[in-house]
Amino acid sequence: MDYTAMQVYSDNALSHGWWRRLVQEGPWGVSSGTGRVGPPSEERLGGIAKLFGTTPERVAQMIAADWYGVQTGVGVSDRVLNLSHLIDGLDDADASLVESLLRRLTRSLPDTEVGVET
Repeated sequence: MDYTAMQVYSDNALSHGWWRRLVQEGPWGVSSGTGRVGPPSEERLGGIAKLFGTTPERVAQMIAADWYGVQTGVGVSDRVLNLSHLIDGLDDADASLVESLLRRLTRSLPDTEVGVET
């Protein structure tokens, strides 16, 4: 996806130039002289969440981590955090199916690879 598509698919939450600077320079980046890349405002989170297929709350967590170094402190990976809203939206039968599938896919992995401390 290019930067213009990111602008469009986020409902124009941020310009294609902002996305380009963020990717090329990172949070707060100013090394190329193209301008500061500050964190997006709260009213833009919904569009960013739409682009990423997540929730505004998760986007806020990502911003806190990327711009300010503040972690959620919940002890799970970004992958799990990114999937949590999808799993929480399932009914009990589907959640059970997902749990069974995950257990099946990870049963051959050593405990250390699936986040179980030994």
